[in-house]
Amino acid sequence: MQKSIHIFTCLFIIFTLTGCSWVQTLGKTDEEIVAMRAEQRWKALIEGDIERAYGYLSPGYREITSYDRYRRRIHGVGVWKGVKIESTECEPERCQVGAMVSATFMHPRMQHPLNTQELMQESWIYDDSSRNWYFVPKQ
Repeated sequence: MQKSIHIFTCLFIIFTLTGCSWVQTLGKTDEEIVAMRAEQRWKALIEGDIERAYGYLSPGYREITSYDRYRRRIHGVGVWKGVKIESTECEPERCQVGAMVSATFMHPRMQHPLNTQELMQESWIYDDSSRNWYFVPKQ
């Protein structure tokens, strides 16, 4: 009896966690889903959660790029301060996202920090096997 309760509890937790992400996309367009995922990925980067950001990369990219290699390539954690998704245009299985990223730079010779923004153009693809959208970095 105790073992079946434990199994049921584990299954309930797994269903609840996976169900939450599924519920977030219920009834939304591809553009809305990709915009949400792009914002979540940038928020992970801004927070310094490289591992969570890595999960938004396409399965093919993750297959050829280890997490450690990806982590070493990321430069900007601590500098990025905010993001606003400006545009999302989708075709079947491919989307282009415009993300306005805010950053703050400090240099010893500067009296005040330099606040700046840059529009980042991103490509996202749909993966049939996981039924989700993923970021494809430029090489």
